[in-house]
Amino acid sequence: MAKGFLSCLFLVDIFGKYFFKTLKGKEPPEPLLDEIAELVMKDNPCWEGSPTALVALINVDIQPHVITRKLNVLAGRLYTEHGILFRSERVHEGRKLRFWKDNTENA
Repeated sequence: MAKGFLSCLFLVDIFGKYFFKTLKGKEPPEPLLDEIAELVMKDNPCWEGSPTALVALINVDIQPHVITRKLNVLAGRLYTEHGILFRSERVHEGRKLRFWKDNTENA
């Protein structure tokens, strides 16, 4: 009986993701993107720092070593929804993240 219940939960999860992506026309909310959008506002159009510094500033429970990978996946969505560009690079001191507001007419 537990196996059938777990299969049912799996199908509900799959349908939920499908529903949000196709029927509603948008993906489920991502708190990480909203926090970054608040960080990069009109009065502060750029932010640069380490993943550890970013984790300390935002209200999302995520580890510094995971945030860069997640942001690489969500970079297109960050630009589409908030007009914020993202870049990650490796420097001598470690990883550096950079966010900046796109000030062109298309954003």
